[in-house]
Amino acid sequence: MTWEPAAGSDRTFQGDRPRASSGVAARARTAAEQTSRTARQYPVAAVLTVFGLGLGLGAALGAALAGPSRAERDEQNAMERFGREALHAVAGVLPESVTRRFRV
Repeated sequence: MTWEPAAGSDRTFQGDRPRASSGVAARARTAAEQTSRTARQYPVAAVLTVFGLGLGLGAALGAALAGPSRAERDEQNAMERFGREALHAVAGVLPESVTRRFRV
């Protein structure tokens, strides 16, 4: 048993969706051939370009995974110290029930 699309139909049996445009495939093939041709014409530039892209992506990924920098941690610690000092400064004015809540 075979399935054939109706006359003039642009449908296939797989998922009953339109076929991929042959123009898109041809453009992709042309782009790949042009890239390959350029890399063969300028091998040093091609290697340096790929090296630079790899280095840039590696640096970006490393920065994303590294977490906060020392300066960011120092700033956070300074803000925490400031907050503790502010609580200690007002601890004498606040009622005891409030100061116990803040664990000053």
